[in-house]
Amino acid sequence: MSDQINHPTHYTSHPSGLECIDFTKRMDFMLGNAFKYFWRHSLKNGTEDLKKSLWYINAYMDMPRTSIIIRARRLFDMDPPVHVLDPGGDCVLSLLWFGWKYDRRDLLANAKVHIETSIAMQEAEPCPQTAPQQ
Repeated sequence: MSDQINHPTHYTSHPSGLECIDFTKRMDFMLGNAFKYFWRHSLKNGTEDLKKSLWYINAYMDMPRTSIIIRARRLFDMDPPVHVLDPGGDCVLSLLWFGWKYDRRDLLANAKVHIETSIAMQEAEPCPQTAPQQ
């Protein structure tokens, strides 16, 4: 039985066994939320969570860049084991993490493109099926 308060399944279902909070507790509010909403989107609110993730990325990118002191501190902080993120399946999570860690707006822009594409695919009307020709 899962503990929906302390360890909800939409945050603990990653194949690595890590929880979303293992990453987000090290991140700032805006990108931590973007990471969280993307992490859980397939298990909780689908497109709505993707849109929330995108909103937080946009809000972060509208803010002034972080100071050199904050960026330097990020470099020396202990990282969660980011090697557990699968480069194929966790591409957006990796882009968000490293975009935040190194203040790389280009990585965040790439994450936005992936999320926007996912939203468009989920909202697209299914193609009408054609009758098989005889």
